[in-house]
Amino acid sequence: MLGKNNINGKPMNVLRAQQRFGLRKLNIGVASVLLGTTFLFVNGTNALADSSSSLTTADTTTTSLNSSAASNTSSSAQVTDNASASSTSTATSTPTSSSTDSTSNDTASAVVTTMSAAVDTTDDGEITADSQEVFDNSISLSKTTTGNDGSTSPITISLNLTGNAGDTFTLQIPKNATYGQPSYGSLTGTVGTTTLTSDNNYWYVKYLLTANASFQDKVVLSETNNYAAQAKPISNIGTNELVMTLSGVNSDGESVGSTSKTYTSIITPGMNPQFTRDNPSTSTASSIAVNTNYRYLLKINEANGVQDSNSYASNQINSADNYGTIITIPVPSSFQLDESATATANAFTDQTTISQPNGIGTDIIITVPKGSGKQGYEGAAGYYLIGSYQTTTPSTDTVVSANAPLRLSKN
Repeated sequence: MLGKNNINGKPMNVLRAQQRFGLRKLNIGVASVLLGTTFLFVNGTNALADSSSSLTTADTTTTSLNSSAASNTSSSAQVTDNASASSTSTATSTPTSSSTDSTSNDTASAVVTTMSAAVDTTDDGEITADSQEVFDNSISLSKTTTGNDGSTSPITISLNLTGNAGDTFTLQIPKNATYGQPSYGSLTGTVGTTTLTSDNNYWYVKYLLTANASFQDKVVLSETNNYAAQAKPISNIGTNELVMTLSGVNSDGESVGSTSKTYTSIITPGMNPQFTRDNPSTSTASSIAVNTNYRYLLKINEANGVQDSNSYASNQINSADNYGTIITIPVPSSFQLDESATATANAFTDQTTISQPNGIGTDIIITVPKGSGKQGYEGAAGYYLIGSYQTTTPSTDTVVSANAPLRLSKN
């Protein structure tokens, strides 16, 4: 299910980059230099930062090159070939020591002290079979948002129940990428038992009473962070309303009441792309020879948005957020992609491809099908592009440039 604010729910251009290249006549021969890359973000929902200036996505859905959003922000930031661009969301291969670091949703997402259920056995006899035992005040939540809400605190679900021997109370919790397996207290002794089960969509915490009793418990949903492995892709990107339900039945299977609580899941991905000459780097070689392969590197720096929009970013398209992505990179008329060398350098293990289908001087296309890409914890390098400028030596310094900006379109 896609939320109402899901940024992957419709095609859009979220990144544009104008590339300019130059040819310089040097004592050792003519060289080609990547002069600069200017990034322009449009038609998105997230604020994205560059080291030298702030880039804020526009609220407009316009994707025209002549849109007002483009004209107002086209020079917001520049990444030059003379120095590597900095990033505020560099991928990290190891988690921090925060208590919210976790593995996948199949295990508890954080170490949480287990709370034993507090039990008060009643001495006044059974509650009648047709009495309601589950009320609105039988359950309360410590907060009503989870995920990218500016807080890392868990949702604590407080239960306060009274029942008869044979009664079963069930707390049904929707599964969500923003938290893992719930922790809970256990009924002990002769009072009853507590079990946790699940299916594809829900966690079920069940309390079976073996004696007439009143009890309280705290069920904790500890938030995951962006480092945690996620589905490829996550099914609930955006802002989604979730409902947990508390219900009860007696020993005859008759309902003794139910109630529910609504809360909101917020997953807001973000990206901060970079494009540089990688080998040789601009710091070691300010110019390069024509008709010779050189390697460029495109880093997407995409965070999955589960906890925030920038930490543990992936240098490739983040598979947790990817419902299908196409990156179109226009190049100067003389540039030829070496598809074989590019494929070898990237060594993709998914369905990603990089090609220049119409040959020298035409667009390079990076296709990342749904679920392909890498997540932050995987530490992928980015997208390598290897190619050369197939041209003759100019008599003077000459500047060549692509005829359109780089475009990134996500389904």
